[in-house]
Amino acid sequence: MAGAGTLCPVCSTCIHSSDINAHLDRCLLRADARPKKARLDKSACIDNTKKAGISRDRTLLSMFQSTKEHSQVPGGEENVDTDGVLSPNGSTLVTSASVNSNVSVSGPKNARMDFKPLAERLRPETLDDVIGQDKAFGANTLLRTLIEGNEIPSIVFWGPPGCGKTSLAHVIANLCRRRGNTRFVTHSATSATTANIREVIRQAQNEQRLCQRKTILFIDEIHRFNKSQQDTFLPHIENGTITLIGATTENPSFEINGALLSRCRVVVLDKLSVEAVEKILHRAVHSLGASIVNSATDEIEGEFMHPEAAGK
Repeated sequence: MAGAGTLCPVCSTCIHSSDINAHLDRCLLRADARPKKARLDKSACIDNTKKAGISRDRTLLSMFQSTKEHSQVPGGEENVDTDGVLSPNGSTLVTSASVNSNVSVSGPKNARMDFKPLAERLRPETLDDVIGQDKAFGANTLLRTLIEGNEIPSIVFWGPPGCGKTSLAHVIANLCRRRGNTRFVTHSATSATTANIREVIRQAQNEQRLCQRKTILFIDEIHRFNKSQQDTFLPHIENGTITLIGATTENPSFEINGALLSRCRVVVLDKLSVEAVEKILHRAVHSLGASIVNSATDEIEGEFMHPEAAGK
């Protein structure tokens, strides 16, 4: 029968028999196109899920950041911005805090130095401040004249502990810093390695070639270097790349290579006398603004008094 229809196996639509082939082609094309669209919809869904996840992460991040809150300290008007964690009883343990107040709390002018030991804070700054070594660094001595004239030779300081070897190196470092034409490098033989020394020498060669600057290398406890490590300095002292200053408590004739020792001037430092120690203590009292109290009479000796003590 010419008018009879045929059921489409793809879309289940009744189609005239003469049009069934063309209809099937269209249905199949639509069927092929449908998975692609579904894939596009799926990728779009994944993108939306990722965006939702990012938004949720940002929300959570903002929630955690909101724990940094300004809390008012009881009995005052200071706001503390805290990064803390909760203790077992629920209170906040402050790990870092910045205190904002209308009243600025100002520490001492040199508060950064308060972390240093007292001996480090009171080291002499100039040769005039050096006490107890007049034989080596007194007025009109050869070594003092050389140092003040910026003609510092290679030196080995030999003396007992506490006589001022490191302090003298500190004075020379200050002189170099003020003049600006000399680089001063400090190392300790107890921790430095041969690689550290070679790196200093390499930098000294560059400084000499590019900036026309000398390099002074101070090695504390130089006797702790073995013979091969001490030999590292020899050629560079000879050609003027570095000026070596060493400090030792041991007899350099036994602990330092003869070749290296012959290229250095040995300066023997004396043990500080009682008068020198007393002078150093009085200067420290003056520098700290403290006062000396007589234990027998409880009377304050001297004119130096800490400002807080003066107000009591």
